[in-house]
Amino acid sequence: MRKLRIVLFIISIVLLTFYLFDLDYSNLNWSNNKGTYLGFVSTACLGFAMIISNHHDRKRAQK
Repeated sequence: MRKLRIVLFIISIVLLTFYLFDLDYSNLNWSNNKGTYLGFVSTACLGFAMIISNHHDRKRAQK
């Protein structure tokens, strides 16, 4: 299960990079970049959840 979380974290890093390149930097308003903003936030949350989950498993294994 831990390896799956690591793979998902790496995939989320790749997707975050894609979303950064997909932004329309000349016009950063919500109407032009709604999908990119939502994808970026959801992917960042996924990556953060994988890090926290791995950290929690390591702590639980030490007890």
